[in-house]
Amino acid sequence: AMPPPVSTALEFAGADRDDPGETGWSMTLVDDGVHQLCGAYDESGKSWKFTNGLDVEIGAESPAPWNLVWAVLWSDEPQMLLDVVDDTFGADTARVETFDGKPVHCYGDDARLCVDEEIRRIVALDAEVDGVDWTIRVTGDGERLRLTEDGAQKARLAAVAQGCG
Repeated sequence: AMPPPVSTALEFAGADRDDPGETGWSMTLVDDGVHQLCGAYDESGKSWKFTNGLDVEIGAESPAPWNLVWAVLWSDEPQMLLDVVDDTFGADTARVETFDGKPVHCYGDDARLCVDEEIRRIVALDAEVDGVDWTIRVTGDGERLRLTEDGAQKARLAAVAQGCG
């Protein structure tokens, strides 16, 4: 079956998301060394704050790539990706691909966006923002995310049951 329009896919992907603060998250960040950061959800600012010597805020208003991560993992309006990414995901680019051994719906040529077959979550995003190529992969039923910057690992995020620290 042909994938639905990308706007529909994104709407569905954001519809069933849990409250972002229900699960804890940790981050391994590669930035002048490797840093282990612990996330805390800021209810008022609707963003995740990761700290441990370095501070990273992940929310809709954060600069790239963190706004992309927000849209992929937590935003109830992942359609914001369509405004952030320097490319379009036209209907003529819709296709079915395989990701993690499962069929997924994908969109785009230079930029690429993929949602799982049930259209519950975004599993892959390849996007250029301000001249930088970002790649996001989500695995483990949405519990792990890998981010690369121009092909080099930038960060890994993982859901943690009891918080980290």
